[in-house]
Amino acid sequence: MTTDTYTQNSIANQLVSNNSNESQASLRSAAPTSAELAAPQNLRAAHPSEINTELNGRTTPIHHCVREELREYMDMLNGETPSDLHRLVMQQVETALFGFVMEECRGNQSKAAAWLGISRGTLRTRLAALNLR
Repeated sequence: MTTDTYTQNSIANQLVSNNSNESQASLRSAAPTSAELAAPQNLRAAHPSEINTELNGRTTPIHHCVREELREYMDMLNGETPSDLHRLVMQQVETALFGFVMEECRGNQSKAAAWLGISRGTLRTRLAALNLR
């Protein structure tokens, strides 16, 4: 099974409500198209326990996106050994996350800190370190 097929199947399993074991098995065997994934009947608000991978052992679409990007990065290295990979990935993730949250909160640092589950002081420190003032 290709990574794309695995990712699509995982997304489909998270978007479609739990009907029966038989219908879930059919979802895993046939990768849905983008149009099928976006169909209104397949979209629903995620329950918090479905988002937290530690609560239910499943991985999220974000997890699959990160893995896919890491695979592409490794391919771009063309056999070279990566260096300081943790710092690189964490900086990219934090820049995207903090930038997105600050935009959504319209620059309100107190609200953004609450969304992120960190103190306002920590948020300010991270924003400065990431040059996201």
